[in-house]
Amino acid sequence: MSASQSPLRLLAVALVLLSLTCTGREARREGEPARRVVVVAIDTLRRDFLSCYGFPQPISPRIDRLAGEGALFTDAVSTAPWTLPAFASLLSGQHPSSHGAGERTGPQGAGGEPPKSPVHAKVTLLPELLRQRAGFDSALFFDNPYLGETWGLSRGFATVRRSEQGGKEAVERALRWIAERRDDDTFVFLHLMEPHLPYEPPEPFAERARDWWLGTGAAGDGAPAETEPGSKIRALYAGEVAYVDHLVGVFVDGLAELGLLDETLLIVTSDHGEEFYEHAEIERRLYNDPRQIWGIGHGHTQYQELIGLPLIVRYPGEVAAGSRVDSMVQIHDLAPSILDWLGLDAPPEMTGTSLLPSLEGEPTRDHVFSEFMLYGDDRRSYREGDLKVILGPSLASSELYDLAADPGEAVNLRDERSSEFQSLARRLLAVEAEAAKLGAAQNGGRGPVSIDQETLDELRALGYIR
Repeated sequence: MSASQSPLRLLAVALVLLSLTCTGREARREGEPARRVVVVAIDTLRRDFLSCYGFPQPISPRIDRLAGEGALFTDAVSTAPWTLPAFASLLSGQHPSSHGAGERTGPQGAGGEPPKSPVHAKVTLLPELLRQRAGFDSALFFDNPYLGETWGLSRGFATVRRSEQGGKEAVERALRWIAERRDDDTFVFLHLMEPHLPYEPPEPFAERARDWWLGTGAAGDGAPAETEPGSKIRALYAGEVAYVDHLVGVFVDGLAELGLLDETLLIVTSDHGEEFYEHAEIERRLYNDPRQIWGIGHGHTQYQELIGLPLIVRYPGEVAAGSRVDSMVQIHDLAPSILDWLGLDAPPEMTGTSLLPSLEGEPTRDHVFSEFMLYGDDRRSYREGDLKVILGPSLASSELYDLAADPGEAVNLRDERSSEFQSLARRLLAVEAEAAKLGAAQNGGRGPVSIDQETLDELRALGYIR
């Protein structure tokens, strides 16, 4: 062996590489417990369909229990009203205009969504950072094509598994993977698709849904003439929420049986909510959706039922049981928060803000901003306190709401309070411009994705394309 290849030299090189890998925190010492982070991301979960957020039926006992054992955030907001840009924000710590995922790259046809771009090439996602800086292993278990390789959201995960039989399979795979790596630092993104269309809860949750529907006294499922439009659809959706709550319980019980639950930073959240005819009439007047579908689904408005999120964090010893956080937070705050909990510095391009001070009663942001529509005209929303502006393609199609007086966003104050509307609109445009500036620097020249026929069929089955 030459001198340049001596054991001492190789050891020195290894130590240098180790020091570079663990910037921001010392490597975990021998004998310390493994660090484990799990994000349970429930697709299309509307927060007011959870009992801990006020749903009148005992629909979500397992998620409610997690809220009682950790912190419940009452004013979490998405960065977009649909999956691709929202989950990209969670994993990147950035606004959609910065990470680029979900940006339109062509016109929308009458039957569905326009082409969209993937995550920008120069964006570093959370699993990449955790591996580079702290040696974390990572896994993605998912059941939505937008989370896979095509649009770049799986980038950095060492293990990527698409479910073929729904959330039950994803939960079982995740638990096996965690058990096999119980002594390693790990990050798991467990995506559960159940509340998304089509609403087909299994028994006994389907029977419960039928009972809830019959209990409303309404006889239809969405005709505008009904006294309670959408009652059947809401009941079926509630059945899906009850089922996904059961799956969360199975996963939590599995962690407990492994003896790992109390050693896990566990986050439960969603990408966006769902609309059930709350704003159908205003959409008919102001919104230009070429599908001619009003008041149902997601991706087409910036109202609270779509961009409001559930957010629960359980982390014994770090997060006080029964905590309640009422200050505004956003989905892109989660990546820098996870790094903060692990003692790692967030990179400057992560524009989200750590949630940790908010757990001590210190608000961390003075505004929330959402963008990137799936259907219809581009619309962006911006809120400071209780005042929220939604900018449409014209002044006549823009909106201003006072959420304290009008939480259902029924009374447009744009003309009555024009100075406040103009002030919020200017600040929205400034935030958007700053996010787009970062996006231009991170683009890396990537264009629209090429979608194969199988993915197109999956998107059509999920209701994205007619």
